[in-house]
Amino acid sequence: MATSVSPGTSISPLFFLFLIVSCPFLCTLSIAEEETIDKEALLSFKASINGDPLRVLSSWSSSSDSFPCNSSWAGVTCNNNNTRNQNGTRRVTSLDLRQSNLTGTISPYLSNLTFLTYLNLSINGLTGSIPQQLGQLSSLTYLDFAKNLLSGPIPSSISNCTSLISLDFSLNNDVVGTIPPSLGHLTALDILRLHNLPNLTGTIPPELGNLTNLRYMYLGQNDLIGRIPPELGKLCKLLELYLMMNRLSGVIPQELGRLHSLETLNIFQNHLNGSLPKEIGNLTNLQYLYAQNNQISGEWPTQLINLTFLTFLDLSNNQLSGAIPEGMLQQIFFCSSICLHWLGLLFSSWFVEGECLNLHPLE
Repeated sequence: MATSVSPGTSISPLFFLFLIVSCPFLCTLSIAEEETIDKEALLSFKASINGDPLRVLSSWSSSSDSFPCNSSWAGVTCNNNNTRNQNGTRRVTSLDLRQSNLTGTISPYLSNLTFLTYLNLSINGLTGSIPQQLGQLSSLTYLDFAKNLLSGPIPSSISNCTSLISLDFSLNNDVVGTIPPSLGHLTALDILRLHNLPNLTGTIPPELGNLTNLRYMYLGQNDLIGRIPPELGKLCKLLELYLMMNRLSGVIPQELGRLHSLETLNIFQNHLNGSLPKEIGNLTNLQYLYAQNNQISGEWPTQLINLTFLTFLDLSNNQLSGAIPEGMLQQIFFCSSICLHWLGLLFSSWFVEGECLNLHPLE
């Protein structure tokens, strides 16, 4: 029968002595267990690699006296002595194996590296899908799998990595499906790179408008369809917006005129129509505007004269008409015959005043 200690029962001093003596041993077991978790997670990743011609992972040893944080495991960084955990353990915080010529798959057991903040496996030959389990890495701030041979969808579980600042799955030709709307939960995100994914289709989720800390959005050279969401106008910190070479349609939303920090707007080679919204003139920090090869029509908005920092402008192969706002060309940094092509001066009815008078519309 189990015994219990009543409130009035005294505990022998020998019991406290036992706790004092045994605690360091018990804590050491806990430390060893935690460090073993990280070791086994990394060895599972190594086991999923079938090609390592540079022998990058040769330092990852399964011997009992080798641990990621007390040996020189290539690409692995741990928290230092000054930032040990409360129980004194050192844990893996960074895994950087970029450009290592690795082939194989990404082990889902990397999700056991619960203290990981940086994960970079870019520029390798990794295949297979992106593991859903990576969504368990709640401390992760940087995730880069660009330029591999990965396939399958972008896992929606990535939206659980709410500490992410930079996310890059670009240049993986066999990634399929759509952009998960749940990525809108990554409100700490500064850089989003989902470009050069030719099998990524569907629409741009309006939930991406919730990424109000975002400065760089790269969604170009995919197979995206539908309209540019007006919600992107809420990204007040955005510096660069790349949506080119998709199949986007509809009008350019006037809400983009709220992106007062924007320096680059790249929307060329889509199926955008309607007029160029006059609100584009509010983008007073804009330096690069590429909107060629669309079906944009109507007259030039006179508000373009407000873009005093504009240095490169390409509106060629559209259906614009009328005269360029007076003084516009004088603002263009590079003024030559190619400048005229960038401006879309392909119609003899258009005229140019100012410094480029000696140039002629291109045939």
